[in-house]
Amino acid sequence: MILLFEGVDNTGKTELAKVVSSKYNAFYFRMNNQIPSLSREDSANMQKYIYQEWYLLYDFIRQSKLKNIVFDRSYISEYAYGYVLRQKTYSHKTDSKIFMVDQLFKELDSHVVYCYKDKDTLFKDYSDKYVASKKMPLLEKRYEKYLSKTILPTHKINMSSRDIKIELSQLKIGE
Repeated sequence: MILLFEGVDNTGKTELAKVVSSKYNAFYFRMNNQIPSLSREDSANMQKYIYQEWYLLYDFIRQSKLKNIVFDRSYISEYAYGYVLRQKTYSHKTDSKIFMVDQLFKELDSHVVYCYKDKDTLFKDYSDKYVASKKMPLLEKRYEKYLSKTILPTHKINMSSRDIKIELSQLKIGE
């Protein structure tokens, strides 16, 4: 089982991902690749980077036969954040590459775990040095668009309760 934890900043993804990793004795891997701005040329090449980077991870996982991995962020973040933060230079070719990576990760029994908070809770808690709160609704829409198109099984977890036991109970993997 490979779990790809996603969602906008400050929803509690990292905390839940760590708890799930421990519960399922899974390897925890945190993606930390914030790319606030790119040149037009670099942004146009993003689709190539996304595919190559994640193809290598896919191939490693396939060959090593690793079974339990929790990714705290993944290529899916580029679908939302890349589009919102770099609208002027974002290449829509990146979208097609992201869905090509979905095809690969489906072979590995991957699931998307989308963490979100109710609007009042999210904005009450929100603080981020990279992304202004006014961009949050667009990020959420972009994630929803991804979730409507992906071929991977998805699990939407409402993190508004701030009670990790309640939030963990919402995740039904293999049950």
